[in-house]
Amino acid sequence: MSVGSIGEAGPEQGRLAFDEVEPASGEPEVDVAPYETAGPDEGPKRVVRVLPDVAAVSKAFDYLVPEAWSRDGRGERLGIGSRVRIILHGRRVAGWVVDDQVEPPPGVALRPLSRLSGLGPSVELIELARWAAHRWVGPVAGLLSTASPPTMVEALGSPPHPWTVPTTGDRWYDEAWRVDPDGRPSVVRLPPGDDVLPLVFEAARLGDALILAPTAEAVRRLAGQLRRAGVPVSVAPRDWARAAAGGVVVGARAGAWAPVRDLRAVLVLDEHDDAYREERSPTWNARDVAVERARRAGVPCVLVSANPSVESLEVA
Repeated sequence: MSVGSIGEAGPEQGRLAFDEVEPASGEPEVDVAPYETAGPDEGPKRVVRVLPDVAAVSKAFDYLVPEAWSRDGRGERLGIGSRVRIILHGRRVAGWVVDDQVEPPPGVALRPLSRLSGLGPSVELIELARWAAHRWVGPVAGLLSTASPPTMVEALGSPPHPWTVPTTGDRWYDEAWRVDPDGRPSVVRLPPGDDVLPLVFEAARLGDALILAPTAEAVRRLAGQLRRAGVPVSVAPRDWARAAAGGVVVGARAGAWAPVRDLRAVLVLDEHDDAYREERSPTWNARDVAVERARRAGVPCVLVSANPSVESLEVA
């Protein structure tokens, strides 16, 4: 499936995520365009494209990066995925930078960005969100909200130190972790009650891994087992900043959108579970998002189930 450029307009948007629309200080609440009549040419300026987090707005708009930001360091921190505040139709709203260094339309003077709020999804996750919005026919903004940190994050910490993982004598899972040239996942039938730790540890041995489990309790249990083994682990979405810095990331449904610094492996436990399906539009499935994410990264993806779903068997 082809994916459009991340600066293009997406499908119709649904819900607000991390910021309610609020009146802009000193700005009338009127329906005005983000553009104004152009004035004298003042030389080249940095322009970014922003997708607003506003219901029923699917178009991205161009905004100027204030010159003051290049002097105080905010300009260096601003990039694709950054969460910002903008003035749109007389209101201050939240949004994401989806393109940088864009060529603005001729004959208009752009409004400046209002505020740099913090870090957001990577370029890869923005592209993945556009793919998911197209596949499940829903708003890109809702997916970007899921891929964003639950609280504002201004900077990431240091990456974790290298780790070693306990080895097991039985290497029955070796075949499952081979990268398929066509990007297809491996499906492992594991009877109920069988130990999944050999698969979990092998994912961690490969490097920064994304491991999904259907329930919060299963996620907590996996995180505890990995920590006791000396593996740096983050729980998504709570530990967003730590996850983005590196290490193994475990999560439930929303974990499919967690940041992983250098993705090396994807593991989905109980892939048949209905808990992986989002009930709100777009009704994406975390298993399918994880499979596509692994395919794009060129890394192995293993789906585990006692009773594999028809969908997983079709793509394997």
